Amino acid sequence: MRSVILISLLFLLAFSLSGCSGEAPVANDEPTFTPNYTVVADESRLGFSATQEGVGFTGEFTEFDATILFDPAALETSQVWVTVPLSSFDGGSADRNSNVSSNIWFNSKRFPTATFKTDSLRADGDAYLANGTLTIKGLTKPISFAFNVE
Repeated sequence: MRSVILISLLFLLAFSLSGCSGEAPVANDEPTFTPNYTVVADESRLGFSATQEGVGFTGEFTEFDATILFDPAALETSQVWVTVPLSSFDGGSADRNSNVSSNIWFNSKRFPTATFKTDSLRADGDAYLANGTLTIKGLTKPISFAFNVE
């Protein structure tokens, strides 16, 4: 297996912070492909940017698991599946961090994980663009983000 030294993802959290309650938790299915990359946790970061009360901020999830089948020459068959324990949220503020498990934010007691699954990957200069679905609080929405592999 190859090692992914750095993978930086931009999570779009606007819909998850809207106070919606979502549906009851549904059992997540599992990836059905064999990964060929391993995320090196000590050298990887899952970061995000968001807005709270009109003020932008950045943060990260300190824990995540990624299953990656990636071939730059065959992006059409490449896949990424990321699972994030929402309790690992670090929004750079003690107030933000203490409120994250509430119903207004993630309701992480009822919905402990977020999941991202790619629908497609494409080259974008020196980086790649992932298009897929993000599930938070039982709601699934399409998102796109850039990532790097070094």
